[in-house]
Parts: sequence; C-alpha cells; structure tokens
Amino acid sequence: MAKKKRKKKTKIPFYETENWKYLRVAIWKIFPRKCLKCSTIDGFFHVDHVYPKSKFPSLSLEIGNLQPLCEQCNMEKSNLNSKDYRTDDDILSIEDMRESDPRLVKIAKISRKWKKRKPRKKKSKKPKYSKNGIFDKPFQPKTILRKQLLRS
Repeated sequence: MAKKKRKKKTKIPFYETENWKYLRVAIWKIFPRKCLKCSTIDGFFHVDHVYPKSKFPSLSLEIGNLQPLCEQCNMEKSNLNSKDYRTDDDILSIEDMRESDPRLVKIAKISRKWKKRKPRKKKSKKPKYSKNGIFDKPFQPKTILRKQLLRS
C-alpha cells in the first residue's frame, strides 16, 4: 500500500485572507474615507487595529477593534499604544453592523481561538563534569569542592 503524499499548506499572509478583506470592506461601509485622528480625506488610508494585532491576536478579526486612519497617523500610532479615535456613535454603528451581518460574528469567533505565540525557551547548557563527577565551576571555592569529594 503506497503512502499518500500530503499537500503542504501554503500560509496566506494575514492581510490577504478573505476574512480580513471582508472586514476591511465592512469598515469602509460604516466610515467615510476620512482619518478619525486628523480628519484628512486625502492620501492612502489604513484600517487600524485599536488593540495591536501583535499584542492581541485574538482581537485581530474583531470588527469592534478596527478604525480607519490615514497612513501617516497609523504609522505614528504603531503598536505602542491602544488609542481609540472613534466616537460613541461610531462604536454604535459598528455594533449595528455586527448584529445585521452574521458573517462578522463568525469571523470574530475564528480569531478568538488564536492564542499569542509563546516565546521559545532558550536551550540550557548542559553542565560540564570533571573526571570525578564534580561540577567544573571556576567560582566555587575549594572548600565546597573538598566537601563534595568527601561525600562521594
């Protein structure tokens, strides 16, 4: 019996996923093409995560975590702060959109399953032993080494 070859899954970048594109269109339906911070209507606009995607991955596909900003304001904000430039009316219109569109709820449930990646553990160096089984550490006083020799 021959083994079936598994197809390798190609990882799609976050900003090219169908769910992100759908959320982006939904945000532009709610808000006019205008930066919420500086109120400019010229230039390129970004859909910004209020709580940064790098620090809060479970909120990355939550429509309540998105706001439109111009390119310059979004770059200034970076992922250093969680400043929300939306008004109470803006937040209410987002909630209305969420209630009327079941796909937004489904997308939010998908992102809540994601967890923040844990940092890799550093490999600990194995202790070096001398011929008689005692740790070779330069900072150990000779008296400790003698006591260890007497115990063994």
